[in-house]
Amino acid sequence: MKKLTLYFLVFALLGGISSCVKDKFDAPPAGGVDPDLTVNFSINDLKARLTGTIYQMNEDRIISAIVVGDDKSGNLYKTIAIQDSTGGIMLTLDGSYLYNNYPVGRRLFIKLKGLYVVKYKGLYEIVASVNPDGTYTGIPSSVYDQYIFPGKWGLTVTPKVVTINQLNDSYQSELIELDNVEFQSADAGQPYANGATLTSQARYIQDCNGNSIEVYTSGYADFANSLTPRGNGKLLAIYGVYNTYKQLTVRDTTDVDLNGINCNGQHGGGGNSGIAAVRALYTGSPVVLPQGTSVTGVVISDLSTGNINSKNLVLQDSTGGILIRFSATHSFAVGAQITVDLSGDSLYPYRGWLEVTPVPIGNAQQTGTGTITPRQVTIADINANLSAWESTLVKISGCSFAGSGTYSGNVTLNDGTASGTLYTSSSATFASTAYPTSTATVTCIIEQYNGLQLQIRNTTDVQ
Repeated sequence: MKKLTLYFLVFALLGGISSCVKDKFDAPPAGGVDPDLTVNFSINDLKARLTGTIYQMNEDRIISAIVVGDDKSGNLYKTIAIQDSTGGIMLTLDGSYLYNNYPVGRRLFIKLKGLYVVKYKGLYEIVASVNPDGTYTGIPSSVYDQYIFPGKWGLTVTPKVVTINQLNDSYQSELIELDNVEFQSADAGQPYANGATLTSQARYIQDCNGNSIEVYTSGYADFANSLTPRGNGKLLAIYGVYNTYKQLTVRDTTDVDLNGINCNGQHGGGGNSGIAAVRALYTGSPVVLPQGTSVTGVVISDLSTGNINSKNLVLQDSTGGILIRFSATHSFAVGAQITVDLSGDSLYPYRGWLEVTPVPIGNAQQTGTGTITPRQVTIADINANLSAWESTLVKISGCSFAGSGTYSGNVTLNDGTASGTLYTSSSATFASTAYPTSTATVTCIIEQYNGLQLQIRNTTDVQ
């Protein structure tokens, strides 16, 4: 199997795997200040200096480029992809957790004097030094600040829309977009790579004319065990080469939006493309989910307090939430990031609450941990968005509890905009605890049971 040996080798679990889901999927706000440096060179100028395979820059030249690919998901290793208006190039750095200082969307100013531009296996790259045997090293972390000057962050680079046949060296290390593509039948509904054995994998994406290109995924990527979608749509990726082979590297599964009708006229539906995409498959009648359907998200329900059935779990990602009912008691704690294979399971609403059932307990695998930031809402907001927000975590301020008593059973909440029912199982560890007689802020999960129902996980959800 081909691989970009020095670019996409992988390393032990990144700190970013346990970062919160919101941070992972939401674009950071723009901010920061650019350094007071004058740009007098471009990436294409730098590439033009390379007439062989190695060139050392001995002039005072400065380029400015935006990071379009970082190492946060683990699918890039000791390297980041940077791009300016003239082209893209890989910047090799001898360090890890590069996304902390050099995340996607940050502008970098790079002093090139003393650095090398090389062409390894056909791919352009900036490195610190070249050894007599042709190997090279990235810029050491101890001297980052001598060469790299970070600027503004939260910037956006519009991907270049191309076809598979149009991809050539001019797009190297740039963020590109392929439309109307899908994974080949043999690679659809399959894991991107093997996260258990940390084995990398090449899958192939194609257009409806049969033109194809490799999508390479590291075994250390935090989405390695996620399943590829079966549908057709849009793919974002960093374009690269390995010798004569063209390759794509997706940064994480948010780059993969393949949910439409595929080239054979079949609805995709499968693959790990977000909870909202799975929910959308329900149009009024029970649905058997296609083979290859999976979701990855963070558990927002708390099994330990007994306020949810021991076979049930509420899972949320950046697109939405859903109730999953396993065939046996599970042990996934609140905050666990899990991937669940839903192939062949039924999707339908029980008393109005959309659930997937019966999911074999062996079809779920924990891949890390994470947090979900609750959406700040009113009860009136919830009523207006009940279907879209169902099975997600929200925070409601200024809530008054009707009367006085304990949490057990149904209690009416009112925040001044509308009323809602807060339900607590009599088996919950806090069922006999008295609820506040003054107003409070309530964090809860939106459910349905013949209408709107809210549920807290424990008493710390009420402040």
